[in-house]
Amino acid sequence: MANYTRLFADKEFINSIWVTFYYAIGVVLPIWAFALALALIFNQAFTFRQGYLTVYYLPAVISLTVWSLIWLLMYNPSFGLFSLFLRALGFNVRMLDDPGAAMPAMIILSIWKGTPVYMVIFIAGLRAIPADYYEAAKIDGARALARFRYITMPLLRPVFLYVMVISIIEAFKVFTPMYLLTNGGPGSATRVLSMFIFQNGFQFLKMGYASAASVIFLLILLVVSALQLRILRLSGD
Repeated sequence: MANYTRLFADKEFINSIWVTFYYAIGVVLPIWAFALALALIFNQAFTFRQGYLTVYYLPAVISLTVWSLIWLLMYNPSFGLFSLFLRALGFNVRMLDDPGAAMPAMIILSIWKGTPVYMVIFIAGLRAIPADYYEAAKIDGARALARFRYITMPLLRPVFLYVMVISIIEAFKVFTPMYLLTNGGPGSATRVLSMFIFQNGFQFLKMGYASAASVIFLLILLVVSALQLRILRLSGD
């Protein structure tokens, strides 16, 4: 119990919880929007669709370690493409050294990495919807927005539930980008819960303290997952 008491009095632990929620919200909301929007686009027939889909899916097949190292180069203030792009827009920001920019940097690379995976899941869900429903709606005069609202979204609800649960859990357990790019810094700007647990357990060798933090982390995940399921059940009633 002493470890749990110390944890809730530890400002670094409380900060790591807020940082984790900041990262999770910053990643999952754009991923849901981009993945669904791209799925709707790629579900249509157009020239070179398969080629574009293959190219866009490439980040998903690259390991997270390699992807993080690629973005480490992209964020390099001297020659990184992302830094040069920002400089061309008039922003002289060192993404990984600025406490206010480091977490957005992690969020950007995570969105780019995660969106293709969930896009493909949404495409599979869209293709499972019978085309007859859309044809009947068109005959009845339903516009595209009405078809999306009353046909696509209700029938895509189980897929969206799956995407919600998996993407939020993945966001909460993020570790690799922070470990490779910032080591939780600058300061504590990117020290998510998994990083806090790792540093206390394996760098500071406070195994009991890290174990207590892991238990609280698990409880947070359980509560968040239960809330998701509850909200979706209520929305479906």
